[in-house]
Amino acid sequence: MSAPCVPMTAHVGAEECLDGECDDYLDEDGEPLGIDTCTHLDTEQACETHSTVDGNRILHTARWPCTTTDTTEETSR
Repeated sequence: MSAPCVPMTAHVGAEECLDGECDDYLDEDGEPLGIDTCTHLDTEQACETHSTVDGNRILHTARWPCTTTDTTEETSR
């Protein structure tokens, strides 16, 4: 039996924003502001079961609500 679809929230944006390296993360002196996300990032819902995740990177996003019918390949956690 295949794993059930599970929703997750994914941050979407430029690599420098996802890595915390854009200018929004720093003050005018170049010091870290201690914020978690910048203003350039968006969030979207995705299916965790059918998305491909490598560490903290999402390599392939299956949109939510999930419409994937192929359950032969499951993402391991």
